[in-house]
Amino acid sequence: MKNENKKNIALFVGKLTGGGAERAVGRLSIALSDYYNVFIFLYNLKAIDYDYKGTIVDLGNNASNFPMMAINSAIRLNKEIRDNNIDLLISFLDMPNILNGLFNHSCKKMISIRVYYEKGHFFTINDKLKYPLVKRAVEKSNGVFVLSERQKKIIARDMKVDINNVFVVDNIFDIDEIEKKAACEPENKKIADFINESTTVAVGRLDYQKNYKKLFEIFKKVNEKIPHAKLLVLGTGYMKEDLQNYIRQLNLDGKIMLAGRVVNPFPYLAKSTAYISLSRFEGFPNSLVEAMVCGLPVMQSDCPTGPSEILVGKLDDAGEDLPRKEEYGILLPMFEPGIYGDKSTEEAAQNKCMLFWCDILNNETVRSYYSEKSKMRSKKYDVKCCIGEYVEVIEHFLKE
Repeated sequence: MKNENKKNIALFVGKLTGGGAERAVGRLSIALSDYYNVFIFLYNLKAIDYDYKGTIVDLGNNASNFPMMAINSAIRLNKEIRDNNIDLLISFLDMPNILNGLFNHSCKKMISIRVYYEKGHFFTINDKLKYPLVKRAVEKSNGVFVLSERQKKIIARDMKVDINNVFVVDNIFDIDEIEKKAACEPENKKIADFINESTTVAVGRLDYQKNYKKLFEIFKKVNEKIPHAKLLVLGTGYMKEDLQNYIRQLNLDGKIMLAGRVVNPFPYLAKSTAYISLSRFEGFPNSLVEAMVCGLPVMQSDCPTGPSEILVGKLDDAGEDLPRKEEYGILLPMFEPGIYGDKSTEEAAQNKCMLFWCDILNNETVRSYYSEKSKMRSKKYDVKCCIGEYVEVIEHFLKE
């Protein structure tokens, strides 16, 4: 029920299913509801998979093409802002950010950049086309939320915005809730039965960003050293068939499971032995922190942006001396085309990654050390520690 003594905050994310950003918005809505009347603006109500708290507002967008979708959503968005007396609209991800920034509203507006944006570093044509729209939206907003110091520097530099209007706020995680869900019985017996005492888990969409083929190549080396080692991949995406074929090509059938997307991944994380990611880029690696909450030793590529700040504990330009042990986990190199001068140099880097990976699986002392470090580090991102950062920034703009 709406409290007339509280300000009205709207979180515009589009949908509450599908990815880490959407899950984070659900958590944020729960945390902010102690301070504000929270409204969640969605244009896709077909599935709501994540916990949330607040009033769902359906923007009712059924258009099949981008121009009509943008027009319909903008018209409905302005109407819902007026009807619900919204004081501040915070948007997340590309389409909501573009609609929030480019169209005039009767309220303050903030943009939350949760993906990797750097001028000249576009991974798809779609990214290149969206960039000027997102840049313009950022310019017209009252302020910008980002998730890492490196991201703050990139946004301020490339999008020509006042760095004082770019605010680093940690992604929030409800550690108590994650631990509660991790203690549940796994819903999928087939996945649970696949996991053994030497299973590493990877979490994320089956797409270009996650660099799974390179991960599988390194795992093949691990499996040659540790024949009972397994790799569990939680996620779905357009590359599923291609990756399944690659698993067969590497003769790793039965060793790697593409388990698909699961609503509650935490029991499988808790049963696994370690976590790994070779992402090419991240906005903020949610699954990395979730694995740390579950006490897994973690291995993560030093991709832009976020991983090094989580594992090192500060903004760090790791350079070429990778892989290496950091305070809170193993920081891995990125295996991007052109990074290594020749095949033998890349092969040497893969072999070093394999040795670190094997050490985690085989050495109980190392494994226990990084398990404790993971739990310790994850507490920084608990909602009880982080929500004050959001409220402080929100109050700043509400009082302007």
